[in-house]
Amino acid sequence: MEHGVAVYLCVRPGAFHGFDQLAPASRIAQSAFADRVAFLRAL
Repeated sequence: MEHGVAVYLCVRPGAFHGFDQLAPASRIAQSAFADRVAFLRAL
């Protein structure tokens, strides 16, 4: 962002780095994965 590059930021309160790898079946990991897929499809 600082250098004018478009970014997508999604903050997930309570989630720690790597949460989606540690618990991929959790609701928050599934939501994060769906968000990534939607972002990539929109490119």
